Amino acid sequence: MSVDNPRNRTGSPPTWYGGILAVLLSVLTLPLGLPFSSVPNEAAAACGVERWTVKTGTDPDAGLINLSSTTPTSITNLTALPAPTPIPANNRVQPTETTVFSVTATLTVYKREDDSDYHLVLSDGNGHTMITEVADPQCVGAGSPLLPGIRNARSEFDAHLQPTTSFKTADIAVTVTGVGFFDFKHGQTGVAPNAIELHPLLDITFGGVPTPNACQSSTGPGITPPTAVPSGIDGFHAAWYGQSGYQSLCPGAVSTGVVAYYNSGSRGWISGRLGEVAYLGTWNPDPGQDRASVLGGDGTVGSPSTDWPRYNRVAVQPADYVGPGQVAWFEFTVQAPSVPGRYTLAIRPLIEGAQWMEDYGVFWYVTVLTPTAGSPPSSPTPPPSPSPPPSGVCQTAAPVNPWGYDFCVGRLIYQPPSNFCGYFDCIASFWNGVGYVIQCGDLRFSLSGGRSGSCSSHSGNFRPLYAH
Repeated sequence: MSVDNPRNRTGSPPTWYGGILAVLLSVLTLPLGLPFSSVPNEAAAACGVERWTVKTGTDPDAGLINLSSTTPTSITNLTALPAPTPIPANNRVQPTETTVFSVTATLTVYKREDDSDYHLVLSDGNGHTMITEVADPQCVGAGSPLLPGIRNARSEFDAHLQPTTSFKTADIAVTVTGVGFFDFKHGQTGVAPNAIELHPLLDITFGGVPTPNACQSSTGPGITPPTAVPSGIDGFHAAWYGQSGYQSLCPGAVSTGVVAYYNSGSRGWISGRLGEVAYLGTWNPDPGQDRASVLGGDGTVGSPSTDWPRYNRVAVQPADYVGPGQVAWFEFTVQAPSVPGRYTLAIRPLIEGAQWMEDYGVFWYVTVLTPTAGSPPSSPTPPPSPSPPPSGVCQTAAPVNPWGYDFCVGRLIYQPPSNFCGYFDCIASFWNGVGYVIQCGDLRFSLSGGRSGSCSSHSGNFRPLYAH
């Protein structure tokens, strides 16, 4: 069967038009189909441990901080400073950690960390990024000379943006003022080569003037969901249900994206349970099945650190449970490589420890811009939209056959008739398959749809064949 409007069964997903990304990211962690009041309140604020006294101005050297003077600087200058070895646990590295700096740059992404700090990633548009942190006043000792500034910065930030535990894209010019700080590298998103930060921030002004030759990142329009999707298929299944727009990013810039999948199967997806939890995995052709991507990862196997669950797992389901007929909005963060050009990230949903779900040819484009001295670059021609799943209209007719099989949405074919290959061009190992019928990239047919490695020797998966 097909469902003409799955939104009636999953609550009211946000619009895919103007302001798509901001709206999507505000509801990512809500279980679809449940009233907002049913979502538990956030846990009480927790505070950090590592170099915490230095971060909050309660260390023995806090009195050495020169709060009467601010030094204007740039991300380039700060990231060029030598990193100390070793980094003292409870004392300051002078003069950097006793100096108040101000930087004007672009706030690319932000989130609330487990230690209650706001993690902000700044970019200069030329491939350089660094982290700044807005501390939680509740985690700062009353005797800290930095407490008034921390309260000020927190209040200023809260008046403009509402951070959650997932990264949100901003792309806003800001001027930040804070104390220099050297952190330990542990895979932080946006970390500078020397792990320098402004931590804590004492002031933040929105709408500053970025560096004159800095380029400007942008996000294109979202891609709307199909008008109809399959539903109630036995087992684990997923149907693509739209996504936010492709990004054009400055070198080194960080941004977030969202891809929605409709649970078209009969079994729910359960967070944290191997064999039942849904992820998005890296897929063919670029970077390849379970391969690391240059656009994101967990900092291992050569991938950048952008808070992915693993280097080859782009995102995990945001809700504890996504039932049949519900939509999961998978959020992930990407970072633009330093070399301008167009980069592709192919993704496919899977149930970890069990099976890959349907391959709809979903991919993500990131265009890395070339900064132009004196003015921002013009916006590039938007890349073409990915091929959406069939939506009730056959774009290409299937071979003539007595069963009426075609590429319009219907029932997946797990047990084709014995003379199937007399009408369809099957691969040699067709009858060894244990999935559903799918057309491969070389236009031949396989019976391994939904299984790992399907069509791997035949130019990858193209599209499922359906019965009605």
